[in-house]
Amino acid sequence: MKRYLEVNSVRLRQLRREQALSQQELANFADTTQETISRLERGHNAARGHTIRKLAEVLGVKPKELIKEVEEPFITSFPNGSSAYAVRVNQAAELPSALRKLGLHRSRPVLVVVGGAGKLTEVETISLRPLFVEVLAPLAEALGACVADGGTCSGVMHLMGQARTETQTSFPLVGVAATGTVALLGTPLPRPDATPLEPNHTHFVLVPGSEWGDDSPWLPRVVSVLAKGAPSVTVVINGGENTWKDVSESVKAGRQVIAVAGSGRAADMLVGALRGETVDERAQELVASGLVQAVDVAVNPARLSEMIKQTLSVRQ
Repeated sequence: MKRYLEVNSVRLRQLRREQALSQQELANFADTTQETISRLERGHNAARGHTIRKLAEVLGVKPKELIKEVEEPFITSFPNGSSAYAVRVNQAAELPSALRKLGLHRSRPVLVVVGGAGKLTEVETISLRPLFVEVLAPLAEALGACVADGGTCSGVMHLMGQARTETQTSFPLVGVAATGTVALLGTPLPRPDATPLEPNHTHFVLVPGSEWGDDSPWLPRVVSVLAKGAPSVTVVINGGENTWKDVSESVKAGRQVIAVAGSGRAADMLVGALRGETVDERAQELVASGLVQAVDVAVNPARLSEMIKQTLSVRQ
């Protein structure tokens, strides 16, 4: 797994200028690119540990001088007038403290929702909406659970946020997203295709990374800290390439996974593998873990609720 740390952009730029180095010269000495140095100095990128060590060596400082200190939580606002608490973390060891600062310190069951994002079609969105409004949101409320997802304003994450607002429920809805992939109101875009955060979420944990999928290893870590020994379960609804990463990380964490049949793409491939069909090798490998189950809500609407209740009611 690639480990990313957020760089202190102001300190990096200051040290480079003190040594009269251009961005290109620093990049050459540190075996990286001028574009990387530029993005780091503008605060748009996190960097891998070995990159920070090389930069520190060239600049004659200790690596910790280039790593941004843990920030206090801040309020992020949305165009619709809503707001949420957010915190940035650089290392997994910071998560317990970061979540405490967000007020998420109580042990509770966690429902993880992963799946389709930007490529979820309008037809699929409409057909999946009742699943969120009639099942997932009310169930999370009834179980006193926390819901965790990718936090951006697209696909299943937007459906989850809308369902929480529409049902007037109060469960914590925590989005985990890579800093370099999301757009925050009033700040420069980290990349042209950066996605806004979902405005109906209550909390966000912003983790290192500048590529889609960089947040995948972080989601199960955040969930484990949120749960504090309480049970958790991952529900897969539709999904593309990054969903495979999310499901794989859930399985690595020993978390039960429920794939919703008929929701499309990755979820349906997992269901096919459970039925013994020849599908994507990734699906077959994940199913071989014994942690993946399937449910067809079209055939048995109540079955998903039963499965989630059964998993989240068992104290670990």
